[in-house]
Amino acid sequence: MRRAHHDLEAWREALGLVKAVYSATSVFPRNEQFCPTGQMRRAVAP
Repeated sequence: MRRAHHDLEAWREALGLVKAVYSATSVFPRNEQFCPTGQMRRAVAP
């Protein structure tokens, strides 16, 4: 039986991390939005 990647626990944990990083970086100052923020968001993208 094949399972979709959406059913995997690791996938769900990764999505939780993505949401946490996006939430945390949304309050960064505007002038820092494209340096560390972009890097963090790209690093956690599934």
